[in-house]
Amino acid sequence: MEETESPQLEWMTLFSCNLTEIREFYQSLLGVEFTEEQHDRTPVHYSYQAAGLLIELYPLHNKASKQDAPGSTNTSEAGSVMALGFSVSDLEGVVKRMDSYVIAPITQRPYGRVAFLKDPDGRKITLRERIKEQK
Repeated sequence: MEETESPQLEWMTLFSCNLTEIREFYQSLLGVEFTEEQHDRTPVHYSYQAAGLLIELYPLHNKASKQDAPGSTNTSEAGSVMALGFSVSDLEGVVKRMDSYVIAPITQRPYGRVAFLKDPDGRKITLRERIKEQK
C-alpha cells in the first residue's frame, strides 16, 4: 500500500449571531487580532491566519439561508454543531483570562492537562497544555 500524507486542516469557519462577542472571545482566547474582511459578495466577516490555519468568523442571521450556514438558523444551533480543541503553552494563564467561560477546571488526563470552556455560542472548547519538548 502506498504511503500518503495525512490530510491537514487548512481553515475553519465559525458562524455566529453574535459576531462582535464571538470575535472578542476568540481574540482573547488565542491572544490574536482578527482582521475585518469583505470580498466579492460575502458579508463583512473576520479572519486570522497562522501556521497554515485560517480561522474565519462569519455572521449567522436568524433567517440564514442554507447557503450561509447549512443546518443552522440560531445561536444555540450554531454552538451545538462543533467542538474545538486548542493546545496552549500557558494553560493556567488562559484559564484565568477566560474564567467566565470555564465549564470544567484544569484536570490531569492520560493525554495531558486540560480545561474545558464554552464560547458565547455554546461551542465546547478543550484546552490542552502544550507539552514542552525535552532538550
